[in-house]
Amino acid sequence: MKKNEKINILLSKTQKILADVGLPLNSSKRRVEKMSMAILSLLDIKKERDFINAKSINNKWQLGTREIIRYLNKNFEEDIADSSYDDIRRKDLVAPVAAGIIIKAALNPNADTNDGNRKYAAIEEFANLFRNFENKSYATLLMKFKSKMPSLVDEINKEREQRKIPIIINSTKEIKLDSGPHNLIQKAIIEEFLPRFGFGSRVLYIGDTSEKILWKDKAYIDNLKLKIPDRGRLPDILAYSEKKNWLYIIEAVHTSNPIDSLRYLELKKIFKKANMGLVFISAFLDLAAFRKFSNQLSWETEAWIADNPSHMIHFNGDKFFGPR
Repeated sequence: MKKNEKINILLSKTQKILADVGLPLNSSKRRVEKMSMAILSLLDIKKERDFINAKSINNKWQLGTREIIRYLNKNFEEDIADSSYDDIRRKDLVAPVAAGIIIKAALNPNADTNDGNRKYAAIEEFANLFRNFENKSYATLLMKFKSKMPSLVDEINKEREQRKIPIIINSTKEIKLDSGPHNLIQKAIIEEFLPRFGFGSRVLYIGDTSEKILWKDKAYIDNLKLKIPDRGRLPDILAYSEKKNWLYIIEAVHTSNPIDSLRYLELKKIFKKANMGLVFISAFLDLAAFRKFSNQLSWETEAWIADNPSHMIHFNGDKFFGPR
C-alpha cells in the first residue's frame, strides 16, 4: 500500500532496527510493512520525533488487537477492517512475540489465549533501542540487547540445521540435506542402493529441493570428460561405476518426476555424449509410492524401493528373462 514519504522513512528506520535485532524480514513487502506498523503502535511511535519517547511495558503502554488496528488506520493511512483483528495476532505479531520483543497478555499474564481483551506491549530493552536509534550509544545498546536476546533468525536457522539430514558422500564427505520425504529417498539411494547395486560407484552430483546443486564432484567429473550442463532438468543423483563404466542416472520420486517415456528421452539427450553405459533408475520410499507411478515408468529403466532395499524391478524387456 502506497504511503507518504514521512511514513516510508519511519518504516525504513523501523525495519533497520528489526533487522539489527535479528527479526526475519523475508516475508512479502506488505507483511513486513504490517508487522512494522504493529510494532510502532506498541511503541506509540507515529512520527520520527516520537522515537525518543518510545513506550514499553514499563510505561504501562499496551494495546489490544482492535486497538492496534485503530492506531494503524489513524496514523499510517490504513483502512483495515475491525474484523481483521485476528490477523494482527496470527500474522503481524507472531514473529515479534516469538522473538520476545513483544509480550502478549502484557499486564495480565494469566489471560486466556482466546481472550479478546488480551493486550500486547514492547519490552523495555527493545523500546530503548528506538529511543537511541542513530545516537552514539545505539551500537553499544544493540550489542547488550543481542547478548541477552537470541536472534530469531539465528534460532530459525539453528532449528532448520537440526532438521537437516546428514549423509556421507563417497565415504568421506558429509553434507546435509533439508528434511523431507524427497531427501530421505536421496539419503537411502546413497547409503542403501549404491552400496548394493552400484559396483563401487562414486557419487558425482546431488540436487536438493532447496538448492539446485547441493553436491558436485567437479574434479572427478572433469577427469571423466563428462559434460553435466548447468541448466536444464538434471536428475536428482548421478553416480559412476569405474568397474562397469556405468553412469547411474537416478530420480528420487516422491510426488512427481519418475522416469517416464518423455523423461527417459530427455535424459538420454542430456547425456548422449557420455562415453559410458547409462543406467536409468526411479527410486521410491515405499511400495505404495511405487504403485502410484508404476504405470508411468519407461521401458529400459529400473525401479528401486527404499523399504525393500535388496531388490530391483527391471523394466527392460527380455534382458533379464530366464530361470534362476
